[in-house]
Amino acid sequence: MGHRKSLEAQLRMVAEVCEHSLRSTDVIGRFAGEEFVVALPNTSPSAAQTLAERLKKNVAELQLEHDMNDVDLSITVGIAVSHNDESDLEALISRADEMLYIGKRDGRNRVVIHKD
Repeated sequence: MGHRKSLEAQLRMVAEVCEHSLRSTDVIGRFAGEEFVVALPNTSPSAAQTLAERLKKNVAELQLEHDMNDVDLSITVGIAVSHNDESDLEALISRADEMLYIGKRDGRNRVVIHKD
């Protein structure tokens, strides 16, 4: 049970860092397990990548409690860009999820953006 409690505490810390790193127009929500979805309205691909890199840096700098000192937190970010005429949220999330798994496969702690 202690491992589950520490995982939940870590996820809360990551979510908090993300919330503080985002703009007031951005939206974050827990998607599944250890995954979050962030919507960045009116954001260019390069600005999304810059924000994701900032999130990655801020998470890596988190100070953990004493009983978790041997844990290094990191995030892997998959980015998909919505085009103005696209209304299929499921397809957009699927592309971002695909990028996430590419990032995890390639070593984690990275930002991967979907190229159209």
